[in-house]
Amino acid sequence: AFRASLWDYSLLRGFIQFVGVDNYVRALTDDPIFWQSMRTTLWYALAKVPLTVSLALGLALFANQPKPGMGVIRALIFVPVVTSFIVVSIVWGMVLNKDVGLLNSILQSIGLPRFEYLTSQTNALPTIIAISIWKDVGYSVIILVAGLRGIASDFYDAAIVDGATLWERFIYITIPMLRRHIMFVSVIGTL
Repeated sequence: AFRASLWDYSLLRGFIQFVGVDNYVRALTDDPIFWQSMRTTLWYALAKVPLTVSLALGLALFANQPKPGMGVIRALIFVPVVTSFIVVSIVWGMVLNKDVGLLNSILQSIGLPRFEYLTSQTNALPTIIAISIWKDVGYSVIILVAGLRGIASDFYDAAIVDGATLWERFIYITIPMLRRHIMFVSVIGTL
């Protein structure tokens, strides 16, 4: 990719002419679309990663409970991760369609106006972020559940004996013991 960036390159004709850093100069000075795409990418990352990690942590805490049926719940949380992007795009496209989409039909049936999710400049990015979170959160949940399973119960038992509340156990035991897992899912989400 770096080599291609230094050339006038075409997918059909290959490397045409060496241009050096001219492509970079043009992108940084003459191309407003480049800066718009950089802002959009930054907003996407700043919104998606913290929301995904926070939601995944909450779902992991829920899915890690030793109750019957939690294996099925973990599997249901993970299903979007293994679903093809093409299938996800088609299904969400049908659900969010302005004219015939399922979500707008429900909104209209309760007396609310139809909403443009994917065709509006202001709503498209938040909608794509929400769909991305739905698609990717299951992977982070599985990683965080594995991390939660690796925390020895002795830490929690000692904290309970010392009178630590549920919140204090979460802040002073769970979060520090999961910091590597949280960092991993944050880095993967950012990439």
